Amino acid sequence: MLIIHAHLNLRCKTGDRMSSPARRFKSSSVSRNPKPEILSEEGGRGLLDEFNNRVARRAYERFDQDGRVDGNDLSHWLEAENELAPPPPYVRELADSFVAHILLPEGSGENVKVYATGDRAIVCAESSSADGAGQTQSSESTYYMIRWPESVDIPSCTPGLDNRNLTLQVRKADRRLGASLDGSREP
Repeated sequence: MLIIHAHLNLRCKTGDRMSSPARRFKSSSVSRNPKPEILSEEGGRGLLDEFNNRVARRAYERFDQDGRVDGNDLSHWLEAENELAPPPPYVRELADSFVAHILLPEGSGENVKVYATGDRAIVCAESSSADGAGQTQSSESTYYMIRWPESVDIPSCTPGLDNRNLTLQVRKADRRLGASLDGSREP
């Protein structure tokens, strides 16, 4: 199966008190197509932990609602993911790579983080809304989890962003010992 996993919307209050002129400067200085941030191992683990914590809280709520009956933890987890997630992104398999296409929510294209591992990628797109005075009122994070059908070459993960369309491409890991992904032999 090529497509799997989750997309999760979260809202939280923030205390951003940036003045209107500063906000105008910030938004005017941002590129139309900013490049998504590829997270390091440490930053990515934090992102993955946050995502899993949100799903775990919802799974616990389902456990509580079902009368705290033991033995349904996996179904509660999967139900929580499905409840919090619209359909997963489209993933296409090419001869030497996988490509995932994700349509990001309105206003979330300027702060996109990607964490890739050998078997999956997690994407977090953050957007915020402002009140009439220009102050940030709330922030929304949308998570996407893509499970690759086979091992991939983590450093080759390349994100591209065009408006709200995020594309992730990652090469398949070469299973032959001593061979690089371009087919040449390493010394």
